Amino acid sequence: MPVPDRYSYAFNGTVLRGSSFRQEIVLHCKTQGLVPVPDALPSVAWRAGLDTNPLDVNDPEQLEWLELLVWPSEHARLARLRIAMDLVSKEKFHLEKGDLHADDLDRPCARAPKDATLVVFHSAVLSCTLDQERRDSFARRVGDLADLWVSNESPMLFSEFGGELAGERPGSDFLLALNGSPIAWAGPHGTHVAWIDSAETPSLTDRDRGGGLH
Repeated sequence: MPVPDRYSYAFNGTVLRGSSFRQEIVLHCKTQGLVPVPDALPSVAWRAGLDTNPLDVNDPEQLEWLELLVWPSEHARLARLRIAMDLVSKEKFHLEKGDLHADDLDRPCARAPKDATLVVFHSAVLSCTLDQERRDSFARRVGDLADLWVSNESPMLFSEFGGELAGERPGSDFLLALNGSPIAWAGPHGTHVAWIDSAETPSLTDRDRGGGLH
């Protein structure tokens, strides 16, 4: 999701428009509790991606492979994917091959503008790439590198946080955490988010110029 500011979001039906002048993608999300729904999307000064197998959206064969990963009955999802790939194909951002090892993570973070808020975001990735020791090492390292670390993963993946909340997990929801502090339960595909009562509500007023790593 390298261009989140280009999409539009409907929170409980109220649409927050993205900055794309091309076709629109609207992602729908139902909220529960004190979710700090923003009234504007952040301005992204720089963006980058890190992937073990980065794909080129300008390569027809790689685009066809991505489309084949969508279940045959998911017509709306396929249409949304095609629009998203079209949007990404017109964007300029740094994408490189790498894992979440310290050296691989350090490289793109070092490229970020020094005057931007560096945000590192990942969702549904750590259980596929790292063992427990390396996940914990990643958590310690990313905390030093990023101004904001946003993780959306299973609550059982980290030693330092999340495990104590596993018994409260609604179904198969992921645990959304900010800088290693759990703040909400979220649907794996972002269709809903429920704020954790004890979580602090982060300030969103000064996040107007950020650099993101996904």
